[in-house]
Amino acid sequence: MVWRFTVFFLLLAWGSVSHAHTVEIELSGEYARANYVSGPLGGKAGRLEYDAGLIYNENNDYLLNGSLMVRAENLDVPLLIAAGGRLYLGEVTDKDVGALALGGDLIYAPAVLAGFEFGGRLFFAPKVTSFADAEQVLDYSIWAGYQISSLATIYIGYQSLETKLKQLGDQKVADSAFLGLSFHF
Repeated sequence: MVWRFTVFFLLLAWGSVSHAHTVEIELSGEYARANYVSGPLGGKAGRLEYDAGLIYNENNDYLLNGSLMVRAENLDVPLLIAAGGRLYLGEVTDKDVGALALGGDLIYAPAVLAGFEFGGRLFFAPKVTSFADAEQVLDYSIWAGYQISSLATIYIGYQSLETKLKQLGDQKVADSAFLGLSFHF
């Protein structure tokens, strides 16, 4: 297990070479999650971002994730939309989990509420793109945040991450409210 965490942090270090953008940390009563999001790589049609993350719960379950997303901004509406793929690898109830999910996120930051943002994220991997002992992965969250400075945003929300395992059925990795902090640099 130690080598998996080492690989995760090496991926984060590799990502920092390409101009880091955001580090997100979420804490709840049952899990902790950290996520690194790269700076934009792209141009006129939208920006390409990648991220690497880890979620670890009180049952010693963990999932690493890596995403590649295209993010677009609508200049007429304060809306950020991202879509792409996410790879999950890890262990849940001592079973290996692997899945390739599709999904994205939506963030609304109204100009009349300067500093506030409201968002949601959804990723889904059906049986056909799940492997090892996984038959399905569903990861979703909603949140509300406030930008306390140009370098940090604090947010609260709800996170659900579950995987359907062969012979064990649905297993929750996360299913609770959380407090989060993101650092932008």
